[in-house]
Amino acid sequence: MAGKVVTKVEEILIPLCEQHGVLLYDFVFEAGGRALKIFIDKKDSEKGVQLEDCEKISRALSEVLDENEDMIPGDDYTLEVSSPGIERKLSKPWHFSGALNSKIEIKLFEAAGKIFPEIDKKYMRAKTLQAKLIEADEESFSIELNGNSFRFPYDKLVKANVVFDF
Repeated sequence: MAGKVVTKVEEILIPLCEQHGVLLYDFVFEAGGRALKIFIDKKDSEKGVQLEDCEKISRALSEVLDENEDMIPGDDYTLEVSSPGIERKLSKPWHFSGALNSKIEIKLFEAAGKIFPEIDKKYMRAKTLQAKLIEADEESFSIELNGNSFRFPYDKLVKANVVFDF
């Protein structure tokens, strides 16, 4: 989907979510731009996102999009609003900051040994790692793997997510 559409949708979503007491976690266009999926979260709430929160955002956003029919080009589209879930995707620095001390899975563009020649031999060729997230800032994040700390810049990632570990 074109960058302009993404920017317009984001400009609408952020204040709309704040107005309804939730946080815009992420959103994606899928199925060739015909499905708009919105993920909302709540800060400091034990209850987390409730069905009512999703319904409020869905109704409010539908009204705005109906008034601005040209915002999402083409014919009909599907709108979905949900929580990012337990095994949430981590794609922005603040997502990583919010997941500190969680077990995460990271997929790298290149083998871990090329980034860290000193990494344990069994991880040298690995492009996927599961470890504890111990630090995050705007440029990079750190994981703890077998008692050692490794710092990765975000641009080395293909993708990352929290791993539900009970």
